[in-house]
Amino acid sequence: MKLKDYLYFEKISVTDFAKNVGISRIHMSGIANGFRHPSKSLMAHIELITKGKVTESDFDNDRKNMHRK
Repeated sequence: MKLKDYLYFEKISVTDFAKNVGISRIHMSGIANGFRHPSKSLMAHIELITKGKVTESDFDNDRKNMHRK
């Protein structure tokens, strides 16, 4: 599941999720919107917080699309 979809369905703001993960709202917004890709350690933290609903493979398409633009 895409992070943006997870936040929508769980009714969690980007700001609140960013605080839980320990990064800035701007950085989290870039990740949620597919403009940035999380580091391995940040991805592990996101996967843990989302209880496996958002995984590294959910970001693979975003990464591929970033290089095509």
